[in-house]
Amino acid sequence: MGERALVRSSRLGTFTAEDLAQYREAWSQPGALTGMINWYRALFRYQSRFPDRTVHVPTRIFWGVRDAFLSVEMAQDSLRYCDNAELLTFAEATHWLQHEEPERISQHLINFFK
Repeated sequence: MGERALVRSSRLGTFTAEDLAQYREAWSQPGALTGMINWYRALFRYQSRFPDRTVHVPTRIFWGVRDAFLSVEMAQDSLRYCDNAELLTFAEATHWLQHEEPERISQHLINFFK
């Protein structure tokens, strides 16, 4: 994923010039782009069904409703694999939820871990 893709798939102003420079630096490391691409290759090559198991620890799922890559239905489906889970959706957020709503996410996490 390149800089343009980050900017186009996020809310306006989500990524600063400094943020994008840090991403470019990370992507320029030896093997970084290959690793990123291989993760997606493996995802599609080795797709398997979810195991018949349940997560037994408290789980909180955060989801941006305007995610251009993953549907909110995917998050809702994930709930059935947990016996104690909560889904929190953010109507105006995209795939880059932690960048777009850092204060809200942090507060939810602090409350969750208390």
